[in-house]
Amino acid sequence: MRVIRGTEKASERVVALGTFDGVHLGHQALLRTAKAYAKAHDIPLRVYTFDRHPLEVIAPQYAPKILTTLPEKMSKMCGLGVDEVQLVTFDRKMADMDPRGFLARLRELMDVHAVVAG
Repeated sequence: MRVIRGTEKASERVVALGTFDGVHLGHQALLRTAKAYAKAHDIPLRVYTFDRHPLEVIAPQYAPKILTTLPEKMSKMCGLGVDEVQLVTFDRKMADMDPRGFLARLRELMDVHAVVAG
């Protein structure tokens, strides 16, 4: 599994979106669904996730405790067959982005075949 920090353009990808804090059973189900779809269409699966929980930026007083460390999170994703993880810095600029801007950013980074999100 490759971990990508920052921007790296890619060809067609199935994208799993989320914070994936803890990679708990719900996250695992989402990632298995995304992997099955990617495999059925012979397209790599890229997880697009953040380097911190968004609430740490938006409302720090409500930010949850970290469930797993970043290396543990990556290890769990690797075990689920994820091909790539794009680790994005979540900052104020990202928090202020509207949904259309966010999707446009994804499309700048890769040819999005499908998106799986919880």
